[in-house]
Amino acid sequence: MAERREIEERLEAADRVPRPASLDAAQARRLSASVARAHQQNQLERSKHPDDPSKFLESEMALHAEVRALQDLASAPELLGEVVAAGGAEAALAVVGHPNGDVSIAALEFLDEALQAEADAGAEAEAEAELGQGRGGDRGPTATRPLAEATVRLGGCEAVVARLWELDQTGDEDDAEGCQRALSICEQMVSAPPPGVDATARLVASGLAEFVLRRLQPSRASSSSSSSSSSSAAAAATGPAGSASDVATTAVRHQAAEVLALLLQQSPAVRLSLPSLRLRTSTPADAHSAGTGGRSEPAPVSGPDDVRVDGVELLVRAAGVYRLAQRDPATAAEKECCEAVFQALSRAAAPAIPLAADSAPGDEELAIRAALTRAEAPELLVLVAQRTGLFARHCAVGALAALAGSWPGAALVALRNGVLGAVMPVIMGRAASATRLAAGRDAAAVELAAALQITHAVVKALDSGSVTASDAAAGDSNEPSPRDRLRVVAKLLERDGEKIARIVDLLRETRAKVAEAARRVRAAGPQGVEAASLGGDVEAAVDLARMNAGLEDQLRCEALVARLCDLDARVRARLLARMAALRMPGAQVATALEEATLVLGEHPAAMSRLAVLMRGFDNGPKSA
Repeated sequence: MAERREIEERLEAADRVPRPASLDAAQARRLSASVARAHQQNQLERSKHPDDPSKFLESEMALHAEVRALQDLASAPELLGEVVAAGGAEAALAVVGHPNGDVSIAALEFLDEALQAEADAGAEAEAEAELGQGRGGDRGPTATRPLAEATVRLGGCEAVVARLWELDQTGDEDDAEGCQRALSICEQMVSAPPPGVDATARLVASGLAEFVLRRLQPSRASSSSSSSSSSSAAAAATGPAGSASDVATTAVRHQAAEVLALLLQQSPAVRLSLPSLRLRTSTPADAHSAGTGGRSEPAPVSGPDDVRVDGVELLVRAAGVYRLAQRDPATAAEKECCEAVFQALSRAAAPAIPLAADSAPGDEELAIRAALTRAEAPELLVLVAQRTGLFARHCAVGALAALAGSWPGAALVALRNGVLGAVMPVIMGRAASATRLAAGRDAAAVELAAALQITHAVVKALDSGSVTASDAAAGDSNEPSPRDRLRVVAKLLERDGEKIARIVDLLRETRAKVAEAARRVRAAGPQGVEAASLGGDVEAAVDLARMNAGLEDQLRCEALVARLCDLDARVRARLLARMAALRMPGAQVATALEEATLVLGEHPAAMSRLAVLMRGFDNGPKSA
């Protein structure tokens, strides 16, 4: 133990060594070669004296110092090509798997900072090249990213993920720092992969998705209170977790949630694999070998201790802790973590590219839907969405919009669990103050858009035959019933139809804002600020101004109004009466509805019926 403490103290002292003021290519090559030699010497001494740390103390100190010196190159991305050529990247990746956590984390710090600097420099070069091309010049060569390319080629994706699994075993502050660095590297590789290689596929094959899902699991105590049932395999996924108030634990959970959301967005294969996910219950003994052999193929991660679990259930369980008011996030870091968890659930619920209205979902998509139903995701989201004034509620409403809009069965389950009672206060504006207080100034507008989307999805799901035969075969037999329709109509007609009036008011307000934005840009002409920034293209500037003014909100309102008109005669009468009271021109509304039909891909029947009504609306109430 004394030797261990001495190693730690001397490593901490080494961190305080001053850095050189400038670096050049020769120094980059020298530092790279020094890391490789120091690592080789330390490995040799460790193999000779595995049970006596004092025998390899000096070589370990030397290795740590060399890796720390290599970190200086992170501030000089133009020299990273020299580092790769001199073997520095390969040496750093080998050190990632070092048994000494301080040495390993130093290597992760170098890779994290250097990869970020390289990506930033590349993005800046690309922007300058595009700017030069826009001015009529030569675009120039595409920026290269030698360190990122070498990291993938040399098995860095596999090495970093393997280290993640080991760093997660103890949950102390040093491991938390290492986890954050490793997850940051993974995030960079997914969000901005080097050209010509599929870094995301390698990370996924190495078990990254399984790791982040495992890391998102609540502690055993909160898990038992926030989930009514779980399989034995899923229970094995609940690994060591620190206190919910622990800053380091929250930071790692937050980063894990962001990485998972990014994976689900960038890789449809990850999303479709969630219902049958391989989860490691122990770390393979040869985990670190992935980064040391210069291997070009991903290393397999399956083993005798692996089990298959429902990744959707794990994700829903991670969100389930927020159903308790006392677990609502308080700090900025906790709020970011909560937001990332619900964003990941949103992306699991809905494909990145929505299915065409006339296309049937495939078997894998049906498996996702069945898993969300089994995990009671709609019920959980409605429950959290009903808790006014909580930050988690704001996040849940956004996730509920994605889930309800993804397929009719989810919208019907949400309806039967009281979703209209949760979203109507948002539409009426009664929850705006509490939402701004809990989630920020702009949150109320975001929540209103989500509430309109949820309401539209619920009304749309009431169409007979909205649940397809494929959904029914997958276990989703939630056909709309007369009682479902009555439930929606009753909610809309209560309090003298104030909700219907409010929806029409929102339609009028959004249409007025969008029209005013277009009028202002056209009046300014090609010399206006908006058009001038687009080369004098007034119509392109008008389209952009309409989008910024809330065109999507307008289209949502129009689609919802059309669906409500087709829902019930009493609802339709109140809609038309409110339009008459506001003196809304029927022909303009009809044109807008037809535009919404094209843009939103709505089934045209409901839209066209209301459009016909509105074209006759200007002739007087009788024709309406």
